[in-house]
Amino acid sequence: MEKQSEKGYVLLIVLFAITFIMIITTVFMRGALSNAKQERTVDKNNLIVVAAEAGLDYYTWQFKKVYDSVQLEAKVTQKIEEAVQNKENPIDYNRIQGDIIEDLKLDLENLISQFNLDSIDLFSDYSHKLTQAEFQEKTLSNKDVELRLVGAVEGQHGSENKLMKFELAFTIPSIQAGEEGNNQGGITDGGNSNGLPIPLIPKGPERPREPIRITGINKPSNRCADTKDVREVECYLNSVSKDMFTISRSKLYVEDSVNSWGAIEINGPSFINIQNNLTPASMKMNNSELVVNSLSSYGLIEIHDSKIQIKNNMGSSNPPRLIMTNVQLEIVNSMKTNKALLQNSKIKIGGAYEIGGGLLEIIKSDVNVLNGDLEAKNGSMLNEVNLAVSGSYKNSSNIWDVKKAEILIGKNVEANNGSNLTDVVLKIIGNYNTPVVFKSLDSQIAIGGNVTGHNSSDLTNVILSIGGNYNTPVNFVARNNTNIFVGGNLEAGNGSALNDTILSVKGNYNTPVKFELQNSKVNVGATVTALNSGKFRNSILKAITLNATNLELDEQTAVYTDTVTSDTLKLKNSKLCAKDVEIRSIQSDNSPIYYLNNTNNNSANVIKLSADEFEKKCSISIGDEQQTPQIPGNINWQDPILEKVFYN
Repeated sequence: MEKQSEKGYVLLIVLFAITFIMIITTVFMRGALSNAKQERTVDKNNLIVVAAEAGLDYYTWQFKKVYDSVQLEAKVTQKIEEAVQNKENPIDYNRIQGDIIEDLKLDLENLISQFNLDSIDLFSDYSHKLTQAEFQEKTLSNKDVELRLVGAVEGQHGSENKLMKFELAFTIPSIQAGEEGNNQGGITDGGNSNGLPIPLIPKGPERPREPIRITGINKPSNRCADTKDVREVECYLNSVSKDMFTISRSKLYVEDSVNSWGAIEINGPSFINIQNNLTPASMKMNNSELVVNSLSSYGLIEIHDSKIQIKNNMGSSNPPRLIMTNVQLEIVNSMKTNKALLQNSKIKIGGAYEIGGGLLEIIKSDVNVLNGDLEAKNGSMLNEVNLAVSGSYKNSSNIWDVKKAEILIGKNVEANNGSNLTDVVLKIIGNYNTPVVFKSLDSQIAIGGNVTGHNSSDLTNVILSIGGNYNTPVNFVARNNTNIFVGGNLEAGNGSALNDTILSVKGNYNTPVKFELQNSKVNVGATVTALNSGKFRNSILKAITLNATNLELDEQTAVYTDTVTSDTLKLKNSKLCAKDVEIRSIQSDNSPIYYLNNTNNNSANVIKLSADEFEKKCSISIGDEQQTPQIPGNINWQDPILEKVFYN
C-alpha cells in the first residue's frame, strides 16, 4: 500500500510539473507572438510613413520644376513684346504679373490633375497619392505675390494610410519699370519722337518640350539565373559584373550596379531599373526603358526609340561618345559626353552639359539645360532645335552653326570661332561674344547686354535688338529689310554698308572707313563719325552730331542734325538740315542746306531759316509717333520654399 501511495504522489508531482511548464511556455509564446505582431505593426507603420515622405519629395519636386526662372523670364519678355506691338503705353506690368501667376497656376493644376488619377506604387503593396492641393494667394508689402500650394500626401498600404500635410510657397516678383530705353532682354526702344520708324521687335523663342518621365519597374519576386544573356524573363539581380551582358525583351531589377568591361546590349521591349551605376565599355539600346542612378562609359553609347531617367549624372567619370535617335531622356544632375549626335529627341538636364573632344550635333530635338552652362569645346551644329540654357552657351572652337532653331540663353554666349545663324529665334539675357564673324539670315535676335566681335557682321532680313553696345571692328553689312536697335554705342571699325535697313542707336555710331546708306533709315541718339566718306542714297539719317570727311547725298536723301562737320559735301535731289553747318566745299544741284544758327559756307544754296521755318522745313513726318515704353529692370525670381510639413 505504501508503495502504491508513493507512486500516486510521484504521478501528481509529474502532472503538476507538466502543467506548470505548459503554462509558462504558453505565456512566453504568447508574449513572443505579441512582440512579433507589434514589430510587424511598427515596421508596417514606418513603411507607410516612408511612402508618404517619398510622395512628399516626389510631388514637391515636380511642382518646383514648373517654377523655371529662365522660362518665366521668357514669358515676361514675350508679354512685354506683345504689349509693345499692341502700342500699350504705359505698359501695365501689374497685368503682366497677374498673367504670369495665372499661367503658373494653370501649369500646376495640370500637374495636379495628372497626380490625382492614381496612386504611385513604390514597393510591395506600399504606395503614395496626392490627396489635397489648394491655392492661397497673397500680395506682399513689396508688391510681390506669394502663391501658396497647400497640399497633402497619403502613404498607403492596403486599407491603412498616413497623411502628411505641406505648404509650398512660390513668389512671383513685382515687375517694376526701369529707366527709359534700358533695353532689358532685347526689347526695342520704341523711341519715335522725331518721327523716324522704330525697328521691329524680335519675337521670343518657344520653350523646349518636356521628355516623358518614367518611374521604373518594381522589384520582381524571382531571382535571375547567373547568365550573360537575360532573355524574356522578369527577375532581379544583386549586381552584374561581366565581360559582356545582354538583356532582351525582359524586365530586370538590379539592387546595386551593372558593370561590363565589354559591351552591354539592351533589346526591346525591355524595362530595366538599376539602383546604382551602369558602367559599360560600350552600350547599345533599342526600344526600351531604363531608370538608373548614373551612366558612364569610355566608349560609344548608342540609344534608339527609348526612354531613360538618370537620377544622378551621366558621364561624370567617363564621358561617352553618344548617339541618340527618338529618345526621351531626363538627367537629374549634370551630363558630360565626349561627342554627341542627338536626333528627334527630348532631353532635360538638371545641371550643366559639357561636350569634350568631339562635335555636338542636335537635329530636330528639344533640349533644356536647367541649372548650368552648355559648353561645346569642339563646336556645335544645331538644326531644327528648341534649346533653353539657364547659364551660358560656350562654343569654344569651330563656328556656331545654327539653322531653324529657337534658343533661350540665361546668361552669355561665347562663340569663339564665329556664328552662322539662319532662320533662328534667339534670346540672350547677357552678352554675345562672336569674335570671328557674325552672320545671320532670316532671324530674330534679342540680346540684353553687349555684342562683341573681332571681325565682321553680315545681316540679311534680320530683326536684331541689343540692350548694350555693338562692336563689329571689320565690316558692318545689313540688307534686305533688316531692323536693328542698339541701346548703347555702335562701333563699325572698317565701315558700314546698310541697304533697306532700319537702324536705331541710342548712343554714338562710329564708322571710320566708310558709311554707305541705301534705302535705309537711321536714327542716332548722339554722334555719327564717318572719318573717310559718307554716301547716302534714298535714305534718312538723324543724329545729334555728324562728323565726316566727305559726304555725298543722292536720290532724295534727307539728313537732320544739330551740327554737321565735313570737308566736302555733294548734294543731288536731297536735303540737309542742321542748326550749325561747318563744310569747306559744297557741290549741289540746287538741293538746299538749311541751317538755324551758324555756318562757315556762304554758298547760294546754304539757307538760314528762322526757328519756325526751320521747324517746318526740317521736321520728319515718316511713321507714327510713339512714346518710349518703360522697360523693366532685373526681376528677382526666388526658388520655391517648402514649409509647414507635419503629419495629420
